Amino acid sequence: MLWTRFIVLSPTSAFTLAVISAFGFVFLAALAAFIHAGNEMIVGGKEPIADHAAVARHCFIAAIIYVALLAFAALQVRPRAPSEYQPLPIPLPDRPPTSSVLFDAPDPYAPEDSAA
Repeated sequence: MLWTRFIVLSPTSAFTLAVISAFGFVFLAALAAFIHAGNEMIVGGKEPIADHAAVARHCFIAAIIYVALLAFAALQVRPRAPSEYQPLPIPLPDRPPTSSVLFDAPDPYAPEDSAA
């Protein structure tokens, strides 16, 4: 299938990228809007911004890049078919561990001495 070739992120990583991209877009779009409007809190300071339009344009371009990342992440976050999952081979012990790090308890699975 076409989708399986372009899946490069796990669902968790893709969701994280989508959330970060959404916040980045919102922040940069708001910053660009404030700069374009000439907000004194943003534009003023020790070295005031000389060309508001150019700085706002660059913020909007960065926001568009974040939208592209958001679209890429949205294509990666899709429900996978059960056949696409590769379970990790985790060896399971035959019995629980015999000792604890916190407590020095006797092993309940140790063979009992019938000679005593």
